[in-house]
Amino acid sequence: MTVARSTFHIASVENGESAVSYEIALDTNSVTADGNTGKFLTTKLGKYHFVKYTGSKAEDCADILDTFNFLILLIGKNGDVLTGGSTSGSASGEIYDLFSGGSIKEENVSQIKFFWYSAPIIKLGDYNYLKNLEKSQGIPTKNMPFTILASNTFLIVRQGADGKPGGKGDPGARGSSGPVWRQHVGFVSATADAPYQYYAGSNDERFLDVVLIDKVWYRCLQSYKSTGTDDIRNTMTNAEFAKYWTSADMANFTFIATQFLLAENAKINLFGSNEINLYGSDAEGKIFASFRVPNGNGDDSLYALWIGAETGAAAPYSVTKAGHMKGTDVDLSGKINAVEGSLGNMTITGTLGVVGAGQGITITKDSIECYRNDEYFAGDNVVSVSTKRSSMVFIQRKQTPINGVFNSRPIIKITSKIGSLISTGNISYTTQGTAVEVEGDINMSEGNIYMFNGSLVGSTRKTVIQTNSNIDLNEGRYESGMILVCNNSSDISVKLPSASAYRGDYFTMIKIGAAKVNVYGESYIPCRGGWKEGNGWTCSTRYEHTHFLFDGYTWYSECTLDT
Repeated sequence: MTVARSTFHIASVENGESAVSYEIALDTNSVTADGNTGKFLTTKLGKYHFVKYTGSKAEDCADILDTFNFLILLIGKNGDVLTGGSTSGSASGEIYDLFSGGSIKEENVSQIKFFWYSAPIIKLGDYNYLKNLEKSQGIPTKNMPFTILASNTFLIVRQGADGKPGGKGDPGARGSSGPVWRQHVGFVSATADAPYQYYAGSNDERFLDVVLIDKVWYRCLQSYKSTGTDDIRNTMTNAEFAKYWTSADMANFTFIATQFLLAENAKINLFGSNEINLYGSDAEGKIFASFRVPNGNGDDSLYALWIGAETGAAAPYSVTKAGHMKGTDVDLSGKINAVEGSLGNMTITGTLGVVGAGQGITITKDSIECYRNDEYFAGDNVVSVSTKRSSMVFIQRKQTPINGVFNSRPIIKITSKIGSLISTGNISYTTQGTAVEVEGDINMSEGNIYMFNGSLVGSTRKTVIQTNSNIDLNEGRYESGMILVCNNSSDISVKLPSASAYRGDYFTMIKIGAAKVNVYGESYIPCRGGWKEGNGWTCSTRYEHTHFLFDGYTWYSECTLDT
């Protein structure tokens, strides 16, 4: 016995698998009728079952048979519901019992339609939609307080009547390969001037059209040219709809119309529509994502993949058939190989560089170089950080020509000829060779240049600090080599630096004021020399110069008179 599976609706999804779904399962999906009498060749048609799935668990909901949550319609040869051919409530579940009353004859029935609804179609004392559903062949209208959970169709296949025996004929021509299934999500937009042709797949027609409406699949019964979504043949509430469309079945072909598919391996041929769409779970149910062969229906004949919108152009992520990808807020990891093209306004030609002839930025695995080109700076203004050239950091600016000659020497060059670059404090130097070369001025508005070893060759400009009041050289005003000018008219004191002083520091104090200057230091750093041994002394001679030198433990002073 074969169980016929119907289309069933996924009500909700949790963690990637359907949580609740529904199905009307038939023990058999068709019966053959005698071509002469019209009687069924068998009355053992089996049962129909209402099955609810929770995850992978199936439940046979036999209690539905005692409710008005289902409807069974017997359809005649002309496509209309037969008078008295509807059943809802208090049913046995046997398919052939639908003929037990005797009012409906087997030979008058062409198919049986089964529907399972989310709520009763009859509520005593409130409403009764049975007659309305007979007219619409089971399809609820928007004003009805229920929707279809699942549906299925049972077909009666009639044999041809016996004819008179004929003579032996010629071999027949090769038969047609049959129509291609063409799937649609809703009816295609069209007009009277530009209609859309739907095919039923008969008379060697190329296509057999099926349409998904309110999560139920329908196949075309009669070929016709549609004038659009408002065509009465495309309107489920109109009686004309049932003459041209019926819920998809499996009478003489293999067809699976389902919104729930499980397969370990699958090869899917999408035939005419060539698209897979994901729909939102809200009431509108608009497209959220799509994977397709571009066909002009929402993809501008351009987009093959998109996520996040109803159309490819509006989606935040999309890929065209030419391979152009658009994304928003993308996090990438791993290796990105780009051998040509651009990144922002950067060109990629084996290396990465800013667009522009003879100027910009070039980035390779060995170096980063910034350069420009204009009237005076013909490509020779360079900032380079390199592991290949002799200069690890190289900054050069071609100056305005003087007597027709450019100065193309580097402004700053840091090299590491032998050994590695070492950073200590505020300076960088190499273990051997020239560390830093600077041509031109170095202007420092603040900060210090410290030398812990080596020599300073050339002249330096001294820092001069004037004071006419007490001063503590520990409080940020001290610099080695400075000149302290005391222009005080009353006695003041000068405290020698301790924490901020280093071995080899020196400075000069000049007293040009008329009053005294008392010099002292910390008790653990004595001051020796001058007029007095110990931790302090007084300078009282006007215009006297006092030179101070620090050996790391003691300040030594020498006094000279400026005469």
